[in-house]
Amino acid sequence: MTEANPFFRTIGKVLVFTLIGMIVLLVTASASGVLDTAEWYSTVFNLLGLIFVGLITLMGVAAAHEMEERARQRNEDRTRVFEPVRREMETILHKEHEIDEGGWVWSAAHASEDFQQVMARGLLQVPHRGRLRADIEEIRRLEREFGERWSAFHNAGGKAIGTALGKAKALLRDAETWISGEEIVTAHRNDAELLRALAAPDGKDRWVQGLRSPRWVEIRPDPAELYAEAHAAVGDVRESYRSSARAVLDQARKIRDGIDRATESGKHY
Repeated sequence: MTEANPFFRTIGKVLVFTLIGMIVLLVTASASGVLDTAEWYSTVFNLLGLIFVGLITLMGVAAAHEMEERARQRNEDRTRVFEPVRREMETILHKEHEIDEGGWVWSAAHASEDFQQVMARGLLQVPHRGRLRADIEEIRRLEREFGERWSAFHNAGGKAIGTALGKAKALLRDAETWISGEEIVTAHRNDAELLRALAAPDGKDRWVQGLRSPRWVEIRPDPAELYAEAHAAVGDVRESYRSSARAVLDQARKIRDGIDRATESGKHY
C-alpha cells in the first residue's frame, strides 16, 4: 500500500459516518412526523445513491493514485538504485579471473561513486527495498571476510616462498659459481609472479617460469620440487582465500539476477 492510502481511508470513513448520521436524522424526522414514509424512503434511496457514487469515485481515484505511485517507485528503483548497483555487481563478476591471480575481487571502500552514493544517501532504507538492502549488507560482510583471508594468504605465501627458495642454490651464468638460497630469496622477495603461481590450483608452470633468470643457468633442487613444497604449505589458506572470493562473486551474481527479475516483473526487491 502507498503512503496516500490513509487519506483515502479517512475520506471513506467520513462518507460512512455521514451516511449513518443522515439516516439517524431521517429516522428522527420520520418518527416526529416531519417526513412521511414515502418521503423517508425516497430520501434514503437518494442518499444511498449519492454515497455509492462517491465511494466508486473515491475507489477510482485511489486506484489511479496507486498506479501512479507504483510507476514512480519503479522508475526511482531503476534509475537511482538498480542501475548503479547492477553496474557494481557486473564489475565484481568481471574480476573472477583474479582468483587464480591471488588478486582482490572487490572492495566496498573502492566501489564506484554511484554505488557509494546509493549507500550514503540511504536509498536502501525504504521498506520496499528491504530484500536488496539485506543482500547488499551480506555482500559487504563477505567482502570484509574476504579481505581477512586475502591478507592471510599473501602473508602465508610470502613465507612459503622464502622457506622454499631459502633451501635452494643457483649456478651463476657469468661466474660459474653457486649462490645461496638467501640471495635467491632476496632476488624474488617481491616477486608477484611466484605468489600468483601459489594462488592457482596448479601454477607449477608459472612458478618454474618465474624462477628463470638471466643471472643463473640452473637452480637446485628442481623448481618443480620447490613449487610443490610451497604450494602444499599454503594449501589451507589458499582454499580459504579462494572460497571467500567465490562467496563474494556468488552474492554479486545473486544481487544482479535479483535486480533483473525485479526490473522485468515490476516487483520490489
